[in-house]
Amino acid sequence: MKMILVTLCIVVMILATLCLVVSYAFKACAADGGVVVEPAIGPVGDNHTLLGLGVENAKRTDFFQFFFWREAGREKDAQGRAVVLFAQPTDGHFAKYVKLKTTLDAHDKIAKVELRVARSFVNNTDTAIFARDIIKSVIEQSTPKADQAAVAPLTAELLPPAPRGGVQIMPKKLPEPDNPSSAYQVIVGKRETAEITLSQCAIHLTNTANGQPESALVVTIGVKK
Repeated sequence: MKMILVTLCIVVMILATLCLVVSYAFKACAADGGVVVEPAIGPVGDNHTLLGLGVENAKRTDFFQFFFWREAGREKDAQGRAVVLFAQPTDGHFAKYVKLKTTLDAHDKIAKVELRVARSFVNNTDTAIFARDIIKSVIEQSTPKADQAAVAPLTAELLPPAPRGGVQIMPKKLPEPDNPSSAYQVIVGKRETAEITLSQCAIHLTNTANGQPESALVVTIGVKK
């Protein structure tokens, strides 16, 4: 019994020391203007790509769980297709800045994913890293595996690959790529539109009402027609 108590005390001391070290590291990072973020979700396999999934299965993916997307309503688009609207919980830090919707095909499978991100969320140096994380994630999670390599340069422009199972420490002022792609320029607000046509899907990025209070970045990933 005595040995068990001694062992437990040692374990508690080790954990306390680790917590203290991590705390100091995070404080040092903050003092240098850095930002601590959770790791990006990363690319997905064929079985979990959002395109082609039913809505209920999509809700169980890392992307929906990680960003706390909750169904907020349903409507029809101009072609009569079902559109499912999603929002983050109203008490979330970024709920008012991001909206998501998925358009379903005739078989009730996701044919298009649209993420709307407030321009103020993307441009603010205090929140830009979080905006980029969700933009990067929706592109990676929606793009079929066959096209993942083609979008990797864009997602790397947004944020460098993050370690899985740990945290990522990024400078508060994110570095700019030497030769930014047209898609990246749209994301940071320096260009109005860009389109990436891949083998199985198409990615469209556009800025709406650029410079106005209601301006937003819209990222659409859809099954290639």
